[in-house]
Amino acid sequence: MRVLLLEDRSAKANSLALMLETAGHDVAPAGLADVEAHPDRTAGADLVVVDLAAQGTSAANRLQRLTAAAPRLPFLVLSDRQTLPADVRALGIGEDRHLPRPFDKRGLLARMQGLVKRARDRSDAGVRVGKLTIKLDAKLAEVDGQILPLTGKEFALLALLAQHRETILTKEMFLNHLYAGQVEPELKIIDVFICKLRKKIKKATGGPTYIETVWGRGYVLRG
Repeated sequence: MRVLLLEDRSAKANSLALMLETAGHDVAPAGLADVEAHPDRTAGADLVVVDLAAQGTSAANRLQRLTAAAPRLPFLVLSDRQTLPADVRALGIGEDRHLPRPFDKRGLLARMQGLVKRARDRSDAGVRVGKLTIKLDAKLAEVDGQILPLTGKEFALLALLAQHRETILTKEMFLNHLYAGQVEPELKIIDVFICKLRKKIKKATGGPTYIETVWGRGYVLRG
């Protein structure tokens, strides 16, 4: 397994890297700021391990940018807290992707293996919501076996919703996902994309779109 280890404290990074390398994993340590500036650093990684304790008070904002840039990668968050802060949970990072200290090597490795296996199973089989199936690896969506004619940005929005199913995503999160590192248009462009996406899904399903509006907060995929 190739692990991207985001830890800004050299002593902690060295300790974690040694633990993972002795278990046979290929570890690439990096600082979160470096990966934010160069998102291609995530290429080829099977898992990202982030030490929340090293990220300061802006951890949620930084994690949001990172998960939006690499939405298909599973993340494991390490921290000194027993539960994740509410602003981190709001990104769709649940306690199943959180490992509080103190933890032992076996617990860490088991959690990593579980997250990677689940991500691979989900990508292979696709995310199914009612009549709609979103195949992340193939980059296509189907309704009862018929392919939906989606644009690149429409599929990118649908894939992000599928990867964070049952989690409310803000318009800012969609913008960052679509335009990270580029000049971003106004927030209302997300409403336009969602409207077009819903029309295509409704036409194919004969009714349900599975994308719900949560007024004042964003959108969520349910069904």
